[in-house]
Amino acid sequence: MKKIKKDELSKLQELVNSIQEAQSQLGGLELQKHQIIAAANAARELLNDVQRELQEKYGEVNISLATGEITDADNPQD
Repeated sequence: MKKIKKDELSKLQELVNSIQEAQSQLGGLELQKHQIIAAANAARELLNDVQRELQEKYGEVNISLATGEITDADNPQD
């Protein structure tokens, strides 16, 4: 039975292992991506809830995120 040289086999094994490691890392990154997307969606839902609560309390207004100052949505200069 013919065989390739030990150094050739070692090189092949190294390359295959590198590819498998890269694929494994990509799978981990894809999982992290899905977790981040889910977290962003949950934050958007919470933001929508808070916006609804504030709209019920203050009406149709603009709120400065920097200062918390409220201005009339129809006339932002008031």
